[in-house]
Amino acid sequence: MKELTILTLFGGRWNTLDPFLKGLLNLDWPVKGLKFLWYTNAEKRFVECLKWQERFLSKRGYKIRLIEDGSLKCSALLHSEMGAQEERAQEHVNVIAALYNAAWQHVETDDVVALEDDVVPPSHALRRFASLLDRNPKAALVSGCVFDRHRPDSFFVWELTKAALSDGAVGFRYEMAPAKEPWGVRKVSATGLSCTWIRRPRLPKELQVRFPFKVRNGLEGMSQFGGCDIVLCLETQHYGKEVWCDFDVRPYHVDSKGRIH
Repeated sequence: MKELTILTLFGGRWNTLDPFLKGLLNLDWPVKGLKFLWYTNAEKRFVECLKWQERFLSKRGYKIRLIEDGSLKCSALLHSEMGAQEERAQEHVNVIAALYNAAWQHVETDDVVALEDDVVPPSHALRRFASLLDRNPKAALVSGCVFDRHRPDSFFVWELTKAALSDGAVGFRYEMAPAKEPWGVRKVSATGLSCTWIRRPRLPKELQVRFPFKVRNGLEGMSQFGGCDIVLCLETQHYGKEVWCDFDVRPYHVDSKGRIH
């Protein structure tokens, strides 16, 4: 079995750390086949806690690499639970893209799962993703169905329209409880990086670059989409590869008060 990297950006959210770690330990996947890459721009006290967790889990056989990056603002301080003003939200997505690009330089495996620090995956998530990728040779990204903390009837899977907005961008909407297939697997237009397996050799050669994450997409006149996750999905499909969602993989999403959605 090839090794798999689980990549997590830690922004310093204390209330989500315990359930996140419990989710990692509950994954149905051989420990020897996992590598954890923890990349953080959090404040010092939180980083010290991560170092303690790193030592604890290493004694149990887990391979963990913790990398501190103090060059970027702590993302947990940029984006509040109640939402942010447009400028603040834009700064947030720029920081996230920069963190993913910085962390990407340290990924050593062909397969990498982006798992956010406030997401608790079900135990079967990795095996379901691996099976879907093996069955669909054009699939480059496979995601679970992660619900939005703020809107409980929506989740981070998008079907994108081609309607031009006033600034020249293309509008997109949340996929609300699909009428035909609320369960099972299917191709989608875009997905978040909350719980997403990326098979790097299947990315189009145009995205097999040093910095593949960006918040602007220059293809087909499309510009601002608000996140590097959506842009990555759009460009992946533009160059002939596919993005899939397994709606039977439904991770919990933990908010700042420890509530799950």
